[in-house]
Amino acid sequence: MIVDELYVQEVCEKISISLSYELAWHHRVYKQAAKGEFLEELVSNATKHAGLNNEYIQGSHKVGEDQKIDGWRISNKSGVLEPDRGKWANSLKINGSRTSRYKSLESKLNFLSGDHYDFTLCCARIESEWKRGKRIYHLIALPHINYSSMNWSLRGDEVSDFAHTCIESHPDIYARINGPTTSYQLWTVFKPSMFLYNQKLDIDEWG
Repeated sequence: MIVDELYVQEVCEKISISLSYELAWHHRVYKQAAKGEFLEELVSNATKHAGLNNEYIQGSHKVGEDQKIDGWRISNKSGVLEPDRGKWANSLKINGSRTSRYKSLESKLNFLSGDHYDFTLCCARIESEWKRGKRIYHLIALPHINYSSMNWSLRGDEVSDFAHTCIESHPDIYARINGPTTSYQLWTVFKPSMFLYNQKLDIDEWG
């Protein structure tokens, strides 16, 4: 199902303040950044505070889907923003599923491209900001990606890298599947042109 970009932006606008507040409360207890199930629960709480319908079962471990917002399947990611990467400046890097159960590249891509989620909500960080003591998250929304439709090539060294996409064919998105040491995990880098929404959440504004 293709989600309306305007709807994604509307959802993000509605939850941005309450999510910033939830993140601030998280850091009254924890110094570590909100990731994994912590982040999922904070997004769920923020969604409810914003008056949106939310379905979240902690630890459900569904493929792709972490929760539902108004019936739409959401994948939650943390991710890293990288402002100093030349042509890829301000790009967002996120990790994805491990694909070791699928043997061929085609079967891996079919799995990764499956109808598991509608869009992704990220709470990304710029590592240099956090090293300077600035606790800032970046709420970013990403579309569902059909990895099977992209041009891929196998790596020469299958131990460390298994396959990656062609940047010439896909100048705004780069994906790679690492080797067996990480169970053939997917990593994807998105240029800002791929973002459906991007908003800074400075949690220190809450005191």
